[in-house]
Amino acid sequence: MAAIIRKLGYKVETVKPADSKKTVSRKVVPPSLAIGNLAPIPTKAPDFFREAFARAQKSGRPIVIDFWATWCAPCKKLKLLTLKDPKVEKILESVELIFVDTDTYPELAKAYRVTSIPDLLFVDRTGRIADRLRGFESAAPFVKRLQKLLAIRPASRLTSRPASRPASRPASRRR
Repeated sequence: MAAIIRKLGYKVETVKPADSKKTVSRKVVPPSLAIGNLAPIPTKAPDFFREAFARAQKSGRPIVIDFWATWCAPCKKLKLLTLKDPKVEKILESVELIFVDTDTYPELAKAYRVTSIPDLLFVDRTGRIADRLRGFESAAPFVKRLQKLLAIRPASRLTSRPASRPASRPASRRR
């Protein structure tokens, strides 16, 4: 079954249960939203959303998209406890943060297959989906998640540097 799903272009994430030696396919991820794929920008995305993507691309910053709603208790908890944490706030200065109210923009939430909130999508500097967080997360693991996102560098920048050669060593003196 997993082979058929892969042929259709989907990614199947496999999980090995702790009490079993057998690998079980658990989750089918649509190809456009799989980790490592380019983050789609829906054709009918609102201007603020498109502009944020453009700013991030121009500045070379990664993106965090936060899908939320005013009535969502875990969303409020995430904003008050995690996003307002001083360490998180400092790291978020290096990221393009986009808040999407799912009640105001349900079509955008649908395009990103948001099924529960909060739902945060982490997009690296190359525009590829690097991670996804569904639900609340405290500040410490969130900081690690952001640091991992910021550590991802575009391949073109890494390959465009000339290879460094070891410096020639001066001849050693004999005693």
